[in-house]
Formats: sequence, C-alpha cells, structure tokens
Amino acid sequence: MNIDREDFTYDAFVIYPEEDSDFVHDKLLPKLENENNLRVCIHPRDFQPGKSIIENIVESIANSKRVFAVISQNFNQSKWCNFELLIAQDRWLNNEASVPLIIMRQEMDNAWIKREIRALVKTTTYAKWTEDVCGQELFLHQIISSVKDG
Repeated sequence: MNIDREDFTYDAFVIYPEEDSDFVHDKLLPKLENENNLRVCIHPRDFQPGKSIIENIVESIANSKRVFAVISQNFNQSKWCNFELLIAQDRWLNNEASVPLIIMRQEMDNAWIKREIRALVKTTTYAKWTEDVCGQELFLHQIISSVKDG
C-alpha cells in the first residue's frame, strides 16, 4: 500500500509506554524528526487538550501514514499501548493503513508476551534497536524506508 505523504498530518504515530519515554525522546525522535525531517505524533506533545484520550488516539492514528510500536516488556504490560495497537491493527485489517511497524527495543521472553503481540512479531518483519552504531544505521534505514514506501 503506497500512500502519499500529503494525505496525512503525520508521517508516523509512535505507540510506547511511559516507561520507555527516554528511549523515544532521546534516541528515536531525534533520528526521525531532526535528521530525517519526519512528522511524528507522540501523545504527550501532540494530543489535543479537551478531547478524550480515546478520541485523540483514534484521530492521531487515522492522521498518520504509519504506526510504529516500540515493543518492550513495559509495552506488554500497558493497557493503553495494547489499545493503540488494536486500533492500528483494525485500520490495517480494513485496508485503511499499512501494518504497524514493530520496533523491537529489547529481546522479550515469549512466555511473557501477550498472544496478540507475539502473533504480530512472528508474522511481521520488524526493526530491531541496537546500541551498535552500524546496527543503528540499518535500523534507521528500515524505519525511514517503511514511511517512504507506505
């Protein structure tokens, strides 16, 4: 599914738990926004005050070309992250968007991953974060390509 960038307010909506905000704000956003000029939606900065959280989630995902899900043990435990992922998957199943891009922040024990997340990880190619500089370049290339290819 190749969708034009101008059709959306954001290039990407990032699903992540509060516990992983340092990773998103310090490592992911600078690479996406500053280095690659992508328009990224994150809830603490971009949700509109006065709207319900659910309304903000649904509208923000609908107005984003791609959805990135930062998977970690914290994600697995977050009801809001799981809800946002469900909304993104619903849009994909209804041919309204591309499949959510999984960003594997850390290795997870399959025994503790929720069934829905495990199924998505097993059936979707994902980008894996690494502290290795060369690995980060590959990671960034994968993410940027996913936005451009839609």
